[in-house]
Amino acid sequence: VQVAAADLFVPRATFGLHSSPSDYAELGGSIMVSAPIEARGDARTEANAFSERAASGDTSRVAHGDTSVRDCGRPGTDACGAGDNASLSIPIPIVASVGVRFRMPRSGAPAEGGSRKRDPLEDELFDIEVDATYAQNSSLDRYALRFPERNGTGTIPVAGTSGVLPPIADVERRHRDVIGARIGSDINVVRGRLALRTGAFIEPRSGIPGHVGLETMAGRRIGVALGATARFPIKIQAGAPNTGGAFDLTLAWLHVFIDDVSSEDPNADGVRAVTGAPPHRTAWPVGLGRIENALDVLHLGAAYRF
Repeated sequence: VQVAAADLFVPRATFGLHSSPSDYAELGGSIMVSAPIEARGDARTEANAFSERAASGDTSRVAHGDTSVRDCGRPGTDACGAGDNASLSIPIPIVASVGVRFRMPRSGAPAEGGSRKRDPLEDELFDIEVDATYAQNSSLDRYALRFPERNGTGTIPVAGTSGVLPPIADVERRHRDVIGARIGSDINVVRGRLALRTGAFIEPRSGIPGHVGLETMAGRRIGVALGATARFPIKIQAGAPNTGGAFDLTLAWLHVFIDDVSSEDPNADGVRAVTGAPPHRTAWPVGLGRIENALDVLHLGAAYRF
C-alpha cells in the first residue's frame, strides 16, 4: 500500500525570551509547539506483488487498486466515491531550549543596551554559546492512518483480493523524551567582513528498538558543524562610506553520526505490519533487525542588512 496525502498548512508557534544582563553575556530560551500534521489523500494497492510469479518477472497477475477513482480499481463498485479516502495524522513533538552566550566585545565597541543596531560581526572578537535542549519525542507514538468504515468494518475494497483496507491502519512508533546539549562558537577573523564558526551537539537515543523506522533517525546523535559568513558591503557611490547596507553570505556543513538502533532477538516484540483481514495486524513483528543512519547537511544562506 502506498499512501499519498497532503496537509498544506500546519499551525505552529514559537515563543522566546532574550536578555543581556552584561556586556559579556546573553541569556535566552525558546519553546516551539505545533499542531499535528492532518493530511488527506488516497492509497494505491498492489495485490499478488510478492508472489513467486511476480518475483520471476511475470506481473500479469498483479492487481492494482487506487482509492482516488470511484471503483477503487475493482470494477462493479463505487465505494471510493470522489476520493480523499485516506487520512493521516502525525503528531509534532514540543521542542524547547535554554542557553547562555558569552561574547568578547572589541575594544572601543559600543556597550550593549544603546540604540545602535546589534552587529556581532562588527563589534565582537568571538563568542561561545552553550544550550540545553528538550524534545517531547514520546508524543510521536504512531502515524495514524485511517480509512472509511461502517460499524467497525472497512468499506474500501482491495483490488485483486476479497479483503478491504482496515479502518485503523496506524503505524506504531515508540520514542523517549530526550535532553541534549549543544555548543558553538563564532570567531570574527576580519572585522565586519569574515567570521568562521564551529559547533557540536549530542542527543541520546530516542527510539525504542523494534518500534521505530528509518524516517526519524532515532539512534543517539552526535553532530559536528563548520561554517563561515562573509559580508559584502554595498556602496551607494564610489569612494563614499558603506551606507548602502550589505549582503551576508553564509556557508555551513553539518555531519551527524547516528548510532545503530538494533533489535536482533528473533523472540523480541516490535512493530507489526498491517493486513487486510481482521485483526488487521500480523502475528509476528516486522520491525526487528538493525537500522543504520548517517546524515550530511549543506547550508547556503543570504541576508541583507539595512
